[in-house]
Amino acid sequence: MNSRGCAIATVCIFPALGAAAIYFYNSYQRYQDLANPYYQGRRVHDWADSAIEDPDPNKRREAAEALVEAFKVMKPGEPRIQLTMRFCGSRLPKEALPFLIETLHAPEMPPKGYPYIAFHWVDPDIAIPALVEVVAHDEDEHACECAANALSQFGPEAEATLRKVLTDCPEPRRKLAFDSFRGIKREGVEYP
Repeated sequence: MNSRGCAIATVCIFPALGAAAIYFYNSYQRYQDLANPYYQGRRVHDWADSAIEDPDPNKRREAAEALVEAFKVMKPGEPRIQLTMRFCGSRLPKEALPFLIETLHAPEMPPKGYPYIAFHWVDPDIAIPALVEVVAHDEDEHACECAANALSQFGPEAEATLRKVLTDCPEPRRKLAFDSFRGIKREGVEYP
């Protein structure tokens, strides 16, 4: 190739490579803004890391409160699912509980989805009363079903509390609690 050919190739190729790099960078930024949006000046995944790992309980509480509000304004779908996934797989502090309760209301989360898994990582003494409260009083039927399923994984630890819900709640809630109770109890349980 002569010098004129090299000059033409340089003039054509480098701008094309630059344009391609800009295109892919902008595409990546759009993806980041959808999958990990900013809320109050921080990415939601950074808030999640603070809610889970920060050694200061006040900062964990602040991060969880920010996540609750961010979760409410995020569009339903994959970004909220990915955010909830961050709470699966390690012990969770009690300050993360308000966020986990909020995830129960997400219609895109199946009853035994990521919120169910995340509650497994919360101390039962903290998780059980909060889940029973949702089953007994929350207006959102999907949240109640998800909470009842999450309760079932605590086994005998949840049994006494669930018995109370079975006797004190109105009929539709008793049915949810009973289904959860059946997941815990062996054979021979009769629906009250």
